[in-house]
Amino acid sequence: MNDLLLRGHTCSQCRKIKLCEPREEIFIDTELDSKYPRDSPSHMSFNGLRLDDLEAGSQNGCSLGKYLSSQLREGYPETWTSHDLKLYTDGWRFHGLIPLEKTLSGDRKLEFSTKNQYVHAPAHKGKTYVEFLSYEITTDEDVETEIPWDKIPRTIQDAILTSQKLGIGFIWVDSLCIIQDSKADDKNIEIGQMTQVYTHAAFTIAARRAPDAHRGFLHKRPLPSGTTTVDFCSEDGKTRQCTLTFKSAAKEEDQNVLDTQGWTLQEYLMSRRLLIIGSWTTTWSCRKERVGNCDGWTLDREKGDPFNYNGSWTSSENKVFKGTHRLDAIAFFGTHPDSNYPKPEDHLILWEWNSLVQRYTQRNLTRQTDRILAISGLAQIFSPMRGGAYVAGLWVKDFPDTLLWENRSRALYPRPSDQGPSWSWTAINSTVTWGAGHGKDVLSVDSIECDLDQPSAPFGSVKRGALRVTGPALDLEWKRTKSTSSLMTPGGHHLRYLMPDGMYINARIKFLPDAEEPDSDWTTVTLLAVKVDDYTTGIVLRKSTDSEHSRFGYFDANLPGDKYHIDCQLPLVRKWGSRTFTII
Repeated sequence: MNDLLLRGHTCSQCRKIKLCEPREEIFIDTELDSKYPRDSPSHMSFNGLRLDDLEAGSQNGCSLGKYLSSQLREGYPETWTSHDLKLYTDGWRFHGLIPLEKTLSGDRKLEFSTKNQYVHAPAHKGKTYVEFLSYEITTDEDVETEIPWDKIPRTIQDAILTSQKLGIGFIWVDSLCIIQDSKADDKNIEIGQMTQVYTHAAFTIAARRAPDAHRGFLHKRPLPSGTTTVDFCSEDGKTRQCTLTFKSAAKEEDQNVLDTQGWTLQEYLMSRRLLIIGSWTTTWSCRKERVGNCDGWTLDREKGDPFNYNGSWTSSENKVFKGTHRLDAIAFFGTHPDSNYPKPEDHLILWEWNSLVQRYTQRNLTRQTDRILAISGLAQIFSPMRGGAYVAGLWVKDFPDTLLWENRSRALYPRPSDQGPSWSWTAINSTVTWGAGHGKDVLSVDSIECDLDQPSAPFGSVKRGALRVTGPALDLEWKRTKSTSSLMTPGGHHLRYLMPDGMYINARIKFLPDAEEPDSDWTTVTLLAVKVDDYTTGIVLRKSTDSEHSRFGYFDANLPGDKYHIDCQLPLVRKWGSRTFTII
């Protein structure tokens, strides 16, 4: 869309949508033969422009209406289902993108008038010829001039057609723009710039109905099972129609492959605007209207404005600040650190980060080594608000409490050797959350050493991390016999303590191992207390070398330092003795 066409456009037809304001917004109803009249049911409110409004403006001399209506009517794909779309334009520039006309060949070549906007389209799984180009540097001269259209996966083709139809001349697709298996540093460098890609895109296309890279998302929509059309009488006495469906269909609409992929979480949260193409609906979402406009109708869900509040961010005092709205506002402050809006409290930002990590670790990654990379953009967004250094997925200012993450997955997986230091949640492939540890810190962090893979990517992967800590420690003996798993010894893990009289007693504590462990005979492990109050929480260590230990798991127990000593014969924490460990 021509930027000059938008800026300074003041015709009466467009003035009502405030096109001259710093951020312009346009609604377009692309349903050419709508079944629903203007006076829709009272519980819904259509808040946009219809295509015939644009054409009326065009007939009255509106150049913008003429341009938009011609783009939407002429050559509109027959397979494209009717949608209501909301378009935004801003006056920014971004370089190094793929012009869409470069991706088309022969008579499919398209012309674009917009040169300073782009759309981001996350890639789907499914290796193709085009994706292969992103895995290796090619010297194919044909690709230097264009990428053959028939070699592009259908889902990306549809994203290109969508972008072109909306007048945006550039597209960014990670599988095309990043050399995934580069032996050089291309991938890490590009990932370090992902925050800029997401936050500066005109919008992100979330093709939720596309299960992979090959099936596309612009084909005709089938009706969900159990759908029916019924007549009803509106308040004005007229008979109208509405479509009913079971709740299960709506639930299925919210569950698809995009919601299970690790990379797409930050793509969703960092994007200022999303065009969500679902199985049965098309939704427009922006930071002020998360799930706010679906097929042209305003929804009641997720109401709230992250940029219009009284400065209180606690859920008890401000009910509208919850869920994605908090994250949207944090993302805004992360990219606008000098904003005059009141900032959220630090403890709430920490709570949001921990909750975000839990949601993220429930998702899947094709390459598990991407575990820290696929959340690095969000870490960069949080950084101005959190403050301080960030090491291997943890914020330095939160030590030692942040060490109290725990594996909450029912199924355990073998511990990988190349995903980060053992004291970081990035080192395992399970869902993690933070324990409810409270009370007094009894562990001190003496030093943190972290060697980055790329010094220019402080939120990226690390080659090595060493943590030197001092605190109360108690040696136990551990063994695992899977066949003996029971309610008292879940997973077949046994812990015992050697009493001063030479007798062993069972250590009645809650122990959560970080990873799958093979059957093992008795070996020494160490409880390292982190916080002590009504009960003790901490981490379990085992020796890696003569001078180093690795994290083995998480524990909590009724082992208070000075308050209670309930149903456990282990020594009081204050009698454990303080020791220093280097944890790798």
